Amino acid sequence: MISFIPMMLRQSGRDSGASSVGRGQAKVMERITEMMESSLGVMHLISVKGLVITAMLIVILLLSAIGVVYSSHLSRQLFAEQAILLERNDQLQLEWAQLLLEQSAWSSPNRIEAIAVEE
Repeated sequence: MISFIPMMLRQSGRDSGASSVGRGQAKVMERITEMMESSLGVMHLISVKGLVITAMLIVILLLSAIGVVYSSHLSRQLFAEQAILLERNDQLQLEWAQLLLEQSAWSSPNRIEAIAVEE
């Protein structure tokens, strides 16, 4: 039916002695119908199954991209937390070493002997 429209336009242009404006409009209409026919030809090549599969693949791709962004963010957060915990560990190790040194000073045999002699 779509190919019938350009034929009618061609015949009406010849029969009525259309002006150049009428011929221009007819050519535009003819071009539009040609484009519609070519798009309908392409539509026959596209299957619904192919569209569904493509849509599913796009959804999977988007979910995968969101997962990559989330895991990168989580990784950066955990790395920052690890750096803080390592710093705290270093502080505690230093404090432990100072406490051991203090304990050894308080429990030295010379000090204990000096206190025993005083008392």
